[in-house]
Amino acid sequence: MGAPLQFFSPFFLKIFMAFAERILPVRDKTDIPANTIETARRAEILLLEQEKFKLCLVKLFLVFLQYFSLFYFRKPFTRLSKEQKIQYLKKIEDFPLSKVRQGFWGIKIFVYWGYYTQEPTWAGLHYGGPLVGKL
Repeated sequence: MGAPLQFFSPFFLKIFMAFAERILPVRDKTDIPANTIETARRAEILLLEQEKFKLCLVKLFLVFLQYFSLFYFRKPFTRLSKEQKIQYLKKIEDFPLSKVRQGFWGIKIFVYWGYYTQEPTWAGLHYGGPLVGKL
């Protein structure tokens, strides 16, 4: 199963997974889901290289993401339907305050990093893997 996550407590992991599921949705049965513990584990590697202050900002944004949806849907983000999550994330992505948009894109980068560093995702991109050691 691997070592326990250090950055993602169960609360933050649930939000991250819900975000990842909507940012990289499964398109067909050959797709690998983005909302996996492996995606979180790989994202955490990059997260733990950040300064403590930035880690606090990431957690703050995840809390904001979870509860700001109450103003739109009267439910926390993780309890929204698929359609509501899509609608909500579009609002956050285009939010008038730049710090909110920066938080959105910051978390999105960690999702991408966690997902696309997994070897099984490479086939769908027709990517043969790193050239290191192949030359």
